Amino acid sequence: MSVRTNFQGKTNNEKFTFSSNIALTFSRRNQLEQETRTDINANVLQNPLQGLLTSLPYIDPNVYVSGQQLFNDFGAPSFQIIPYMLMDYLNPGNIPSRYDELRLLANTIGKYKITDNLSAQITTGVDYSQETRFFARAPWSYLAISSRQAGVEFGGIEQRANVKDLSFNNVVKLTYEKTFADKHHVEVSAYTEYLKYHRISDSYTQNGLDPKTWVFGAGTGYVPFNVATPTLYRPTIAASKNDAGLFAYFATASYDYNSKYGISGSIRRDAAYRFAEINKWEYFLVCWSKMEY
Repeated sequence: MSVRTNFQGKTNNEKFTFSSNIALTFSRRNQLEQETRTDINANVLQNPLQGLLTSLPYIDPNVYVSGQQLFNDFGAPSFQIIPYMLMDYLNPGNIPSRYDELRLLANTIGKYKITDNLSAQITTGVDYSQETRFFARAPWSYLAISSRQAGVEFGGIEQRANVKDLSFNNVVKLTYEKTFADKHHVEVSAYTEYLKYHRISDSYTQNGLDPKTWVFGAGTGYVPFNVATPTLYRPTIAASKNDAGLFAYFATASYDYNSKYGISGSIRRDAAYRFAEINKWEYFLVCWSKMEY
């Protein structure tokens, strides 16, 4: 689903013009575990695409209707029963995997003409995204049952990962532009730029799901951790945070004669978050020319 709007306007004297572009999108897709786990690409027992291509073509996966039934007959996974193991992926609730993404893109531009040759402009942009991935091996699936330790009552896992990204950019520009004698064109601009980026991510994995109360993505049916059995049903959590920023001010100048010969240059001074405080700022100088015949 997506919503997009574009807006433009100006004042009656046409000195001030403005525009905005806003896009909001939401997507949801069901996917295979292999799409986000490159470590199982070559694993014929967990990668259904690989298993489908290498398994015996005359065995029907639908022979077995439950993971418990398959485990009772064959026990641990093996290459010979790959076709039957595909039953987990053919039954939608056995190995569910869902990816949701919400994204907002917004950009605004405001320009004011101070005089015929001098103008000021502000450009602001925002890029925000929120991603959530759910994955589970249902407690009744064959992979969950076969990986369950001896004597353990509950198997299965559920994973959830969240990532939030925010990028903000703001540029202020002051420009002087003039043409002399219809052949000499001069343009000089001064800028300031501010860029800020934030990223927050967290994830957890729940080991042990109660088939009586577990519902995919609902946070129910989690078997509680027990200190008496510390290696069982122990959840795994992780989190990270990143902040980045950049500030710069710079100037550009160009001269053009009769649209054939020209020279341009720029000087820029930047401060980035990656550098130590004593070396926070640095200068950059660029110059180039053109000739057309």
